[in-house]
Amino acid sequence: MTARFNAEWMLVRSLYQRGWDRQRIIDPFLVLDWMMRMPDDLTKKLYDNVTELEGEGKMQYVSSIEWIGIRKGRAEGRAEGRAEGRAEGRAEGRAELLIRLLERRFGPLPEDRRKRIMAAGSEEIETWSDRILDAPSPEAVLAEPAIH
Repeated sequence: MTARFNAEWMLVRSLYQRGWDRQRIIDPFLVLDWMMRMPDDLTKKLYDNVTELEGEGKMQYVSSIEWIGIRKGRAEGRAEGRAEGRAEGRAEGRAELLIRLLERRFGPLPEDRRKRIMAAGSEEIETWSDRILDAPSPEAVLAEPAIH
């Protein structure tokens, strides 16, 4: 990982020495972060080095706030994506379990019912799951709630 740090640090200095504009400097780092993540301690060290360059007046285009903000935003985006993926996975797992239980109790389900279950929201799956033990048929499990 030290090689990655050294390469990024050399790239930062080189780009600023060439007088590149802000977006041309940021873009390579967005690509690098997308392809591989550097450990937090090395990211902080790189940030500290960039901050030091700013203090020397050699960096003209990216402030320290922008620099750390880019990296922080990418990390938050990855965390949010993982959380959404886990939630979707849990919902899909509940739907698959409901299908399995329905088929175990009542036999194979038609494809349209399977699709309906897979497309259902968490509350609907929970309602149907509560009905499965007492319902006389798959239709009764998947029935719309009565409107009073």
